[in-house]
Formats: sequence, structure tokens, C-alpha cells
Amino acid sequence: MNTVVLLTVDSLRADRLTDKYFPECMQRFESDFTHFSNAYSHGVATPFAFPGILAGVPVQGDGTLPQNTETIADHCKGTAVALKNNMHLSAARGYDSGFDSFQQMPESGDIVDRLKDLGRQSNVLKSAYQTVTSLLDDDTVKPVTPPYATGNIITDGIKTFLDTYDPNLLWGHYMDTHFPFSPATLPHEIDIDATPQEINRANDAFAGRTASETQLDLIERLYDKSAQYLDRQLESVFSYLEVQELYDESLIIVVSDHGEAFGDDGLQSHPWSCDPADALIHTPLLVKYPEQEAGKKIDRVVGHNLVYEIIKAHFSGESDACQPGESYDAPVISKSNNVIRATTPSGIIFRRRDGSVNKQGSVSEAARQAARDAVFPEIPTSTGEIPGVSEDDRQEIEEQLEALGYK
Repeated sequence: MNTVVLLTVDSLRADRLTDKYFPECMQRFESDFTHFSNAYSHGVATPFAFPGILAGVPVQGDGTLPQNTETIADHCKGTAVALKNNMHLSAARGYDSGFDSFQQMPESGDIVDRLKDLGRQSNVLKSAYQTVTSLLDDDTVKPVTPPYATGNIITDGIKTFLDTYDPNLLWGHYMDTHFPFSPATLPHEIDIDATPQEINRANDAFAGRTASETQLDLIERLYDKSAQYLDRQLESVFSYLEVQELYDESLIIVVSDHGEAFGDDGLQSHPWSCDPADALIHTPLLVKYPEQEAGKKIDRVVGHNLVYEIIKAHFSGESDACQPGESYDAPVISKSNNVIRATTPSGIIFRRRDGSVNKQGSVSEAARQAARDAVFPEIPTSTGEIPGVSEDDRQEIEEQLEALGYK
């Protein structure tokens, strides 16, 4: 059985898949991979998106997979291992189903820095943090160290897992293009003309969706450098697979769970209750089929559930079922806590909790019906807040889930 390598990336936009940001991988992507250029995430943030990627199902409720849902690992005939790197990708939500090893990667930085960073992201401590840092000289302030493993740690982990487990399925998750952004997270020199204090303030403003144009420009430059760093990490994995004589025969998939907004459509970051704008849900999806024709670009609209379908078909021995020549005509449903979007080749329809509906372009009745049938999720943050959902909304969603047989 050929090895399946799933490399997921947090917050990478589709428009960053160019030579500028991926100079080392781009030639390989163009010659070896099938590029689905109109691939759309099923949600605006990680817990909204991953049910589609790992299990081929829409997000519902608090993001927990429905009972008895099969993940990609449940279809694996051999050893399945995962290096998760985001606390939303938890066993509590059912993502560990079928995996023989399901490991959270260690974070970068020491424990003191991580506690500071977590404090900066809480509503209670953020203002205190800003007050303290504003009184310090720039030289005494360190750039924020995000509480996740940087790409070099994930890359080393992937190589170790390949050697240790000889897996039939390996899933690794990269977080480098996710907020907060800092030169301190990248183990290479980058040219960013900003003090640590300016970087920290820009991250704080970006998290609060209040960044100025100058701060947005700084955050976006850091994001772009993070993409270039990710490029080197992915190429390192591909080269290692070649050395191990696994590359040609492996099914390799690269996909980003969602994007990031830098003022696009008036949005900053990836708010959990906003309209699923293209900046947030149009992401890269690249598939290298084992020992088959490559270098194709597929422009038809597809959803990220295609990842699940391709892997499932591979393990069932029906790989031809998900080859790029097949037609994918179903509307792609993308969700936030407050808005459901149905995307088709000819148009888009948005349905909101308040009952309003608007569309762009020409939308078929099938797409309208798909938007009507889709269930709003209500996914809480780490503090228990559910962005965009009121008490009345929660009661409504409970009744809707029960009526659909989910409760």
C-alpha cells in the first residue's frame, strides 16, 4: 500500500501560491501535483474547516464530529499517525478516530513566553499587557512567540514519524502562517523594518480587528515571510521522501484549512461570525497522485471534502474514482457561526442567522436549497464565548439539530 502524506497548513490564502512565496516548491507543484485552483474551505477557521477535510462532513454544533463518523484514518489499512499542531484539532472533537498515534507537537519558546502570549490573547489581560509594554523601551520588549510549534519542529517530526512508524498514513499540520506573527518564530533572517514593540502592538490590534493601515501592512509583510519559510519546510519534507524512495509512489496532499484577511472586504484576521469571504475560504489544494500523470490545473469549484474522498478512495483501491477528470458540480458549503455560504461556478449565495439572504452572480435552485438545508454551527472560543451567536440563537440551533437527527 502506497504511503499517504497529508500536509495541512493553517491560514494560507490561495493568492500566496506563487513563485514569490513558494520559490522552492513551485516548480515541483507545477510538474508533479494536480492544482485545484478553485478549492474552497468549509469554514472560516480551523474548527469550522477540519470536519470536511478529515471526515468529509459539514461542521455542526460545537465542532465535534458526529458519533460514528469515519475519518481518513478509519479508512487506512495500516498504521496511521498524526502530528497535530493546533489545540482545536483535539481528540475531544473526534479527530483522533482511527489514528494509532495522535500527538500534539511541543510549542516553540519557553513556558514563560508562552504564558505571556496566552495572556495577551485573553480579554482580561490584554489591556494590562498593552499598558506595561507601552512603558518599556523597544530594546526590552521581545517579539511575541506564538504558542505553537514552528515549521522546523513539524518537519523534523514528520521525518521521525516516517522512520519510526513506516506509516501508511501520515498527517502533519503547519501553523507558521497563523496569527500571531513575529520574526522570533522564524529560524532565519528576515528583513522587517519594525521594532518588537511595534510588532506586538500590530498583533494586538490585528487580533482585535482594529489594526491601522500601517499595522496591517506590517502584519501582512510578516505573514508573507512566514509563507516563504513554510515553502522551505515543505520542500524539506518532499526531498526527504525522495531520499527514502517514497516520493514517487506516495499520495501527497497539501491543503490550507482557511485563509486570512488583511482588510479584504473590511475584514481582519478570520472572525468566527463573519461572511465567508474569498480571502478566508479560497485556499491552496494540491494533490500528487502516486505514479500518475501530473502537472494539471483544475479550475472547477471543489470543496475540501475532496481531500477525504481522495484518501478514502485510495485506501479502498478505487483511486480512479477521484481523479481530476471527474465532474464536481455540488455547491460548496462554507460556514461561520453566523453565515452560511454556498459557492458555485456561476455565483454565490449567503444566508445569515437573521434570515437575510443575498447573492452574487447567478445561483441555481440547487445552491439555494443547499444553503437553506445547511445547519449553523455554534463553536465557542477557548473562553467559552460563541462569536455571533446569542442565547436565542443557541436555543434555535439546538432545536434545528434535534429536528435533523443530530441530537
